[in-house]
Parts: sequence; structure tokens; C-alpha cells
Amino acid sequence: MQRPKFWVKQLKGGTGMSNGWLAWWRRTVPSVAGHADQPGLALRHRRLAQRLRGLMVMLAGVSLLSLSLGTGAASAASAADSVTVYLGLYQPTGITVGPDGALWFTNAGNNSIGRITTAGKLRLFASADIDRPGSITKGPDGALWFTNAGNNSIGRITTTGTVTDYRGTGISDPGQITVGPDGALWFTNTGSNSIGRITTSGTVTSFTGTGIDQPIGITAGPDGALWFANGGNSSIGRITTSGKVTN
Repeated sequence: MQRPKFWVKQLKGGTGMSNGWLAWWRRTVPSVAGHADQPGLALRHRRLAQRLRGLMVMLAGVSLLSLSLGTGAASAASAADSVTVYLGLYQPTGITVGPDGALWFTNAGNNSIGRITTAGKLRLFASADIDRPGSITKGPDGALWFTNAGNNSIGRITTTGTVTDYRGTGISDPGQITVGPDGALWFTNTGSNSIGRITTSGTVTSFTGTGIDQPIGITAGPDGALWFANGGNSSIGRITTSGKVTN
């Protein structure tokens, strides 16, 4: 007899809520003993695994729940079915590869920045300066830079978790952020219809111009300028590193 294997790894700040979640699954998913004459149960396991893919649940603490199906006769129905569910994530939004080789992402729903290795090890960083983080990118200084829509600022987090918050004139509901060809960070200001620039030392400059209307996405172009998407007037804009705007 073999059941699907369950295990929970508690991370920093974890609570006992995950134990209740685990017990619920043990009650819900039946044993699949005698797979050969019970193909329906094996199929049920497969469907449960498929429905779980991509599921992210917010709990009071941060936990990691992993589920993998057994490798007995049930594998005839699904030999490769394996699910990993990360608990403690809430409305993850932006994600990028960090300078340390891990994946870094924003958690807009619980005001935190997350880090996950390719092996699945998860860690969340919280700070009073993180408020509705959205876009995130790797900076030229070896840190991660992100937009804070909740407090109209640009955030910086080191790979060890130190957070710095930068505010400046014109930063309003910042959208996306990217590294510019000049080594600074460029971002869109959806709330003030402007394009922002921040150096790695924290100096903020905002550029306005005809045609900038609710800008959202932004990227560095191959021509040495920044190109951005205007949601308000359904157009594409271009801004040079000196601030000249073309729409």
C-alpha cells in the first residue's frame, strides 16, 4: 500500500496552519493500494495534481508544502506527476533573475520581496518600506530594484535583504522598471504621466512630455533610448537618456 508522499518544511515565520492543511489532504486523497484493479483512484490522483499546479495560498506564516505521487503501480496513470505548492505568497507580480543566480519577485498582496532558488528554497523579506511592490529588475550595482506603488517610491534590496526606499518629485503609482543604457534605472509613472530615472546612488529625475499618458511598460531599446507603452492614448513612446520624448 502506498499513499502520495507529503511533507512540510517550515520556514522563518511559519505557523501551525500548514499542519492543518496537510491533515486535510491526508483525509481527502485516498490510498491507491491495488492500482491495477482501481484505475479510477490513480486517475483521481492525476487530476488532483493537475489542479494543484500553479496554486498559491497565503497563510499567516511562511511554509513550503510539497506533494509528490507514489512511484508504485499508480505511476502507470502518472509517473511524472509532481506538485510543489509555495505557501506565504500573495499576488506575486514581477520576477527577475538576481545577481546571485536565484529568482527574485515581488509580493504585492503582502508587501514583501521573495527569493527562490532553482532548487525551490523560498525566503521572503518584509519591510515597512515595501508597499505594493510591482515590477523588479536586477540593477547594475548588484542589488534588486523595484517599484512601490503603495507609497509612490522606488525600492532597492540587497541579496542579503537590506531594503532602502527612495522617494522623489514626480514618482506616482510607478509601474515598470528597467536598467537604462546609461546605467541608471528608468521607470514609468502611471499616476503623474511621466518617465522617471533614478541613479544607483538614489538621485531621482522625472521627465514629462507631450504624449506621455498613463505609461506602463518600459524597456531599453537597441538604439540607446528607452521605449515605453502608453496605456492612456494607446501609443508607444520613446525617450532619450537626456529626456527628449517622441510619441
